[in-house]
Amino acid sequence: MILFTIIGALIGAGFASGQEIYLFFYRFGRNGIMGIILCNIIMSYTIYKTLTIIYNNNINTYKGFLNYIFSSKLRLSNTINIIINTFLCITFFIMVSGFGTYIYQEFRNK
Repeated sequence: MILFTIIGALIGAGFASGQEIYLFFYRFGRNGIMGIILCNIIMSYTIYKTLTIIYNNNINTYKGFLNYIFSSKLRLSNTINIIINTFLCITFFIMVSGFGTYIYQEFRNK
């Protein structure tokens, strides 16, 4: 289940398919390939550290994870949570807007 969530977050909603990522990095030649490798290493390390923290501290909720990361600064944890939720809400609206535009474009002349 965690793997599907990670893949969904990385590929998510068709914004960046494997082909688009490949074309973006490939146009820079050897440096682009090194960029792909570096991005994979950074993402793998981040995912590994996050899962290690979750499993070692028996964290079951997102709020519990934020409280662990910002343990002594509860107010900072709440602020970060508000920022992340605002970003997610804006992203959702952008996705709905894009879908609505696509539907309008497909059916406006029919």
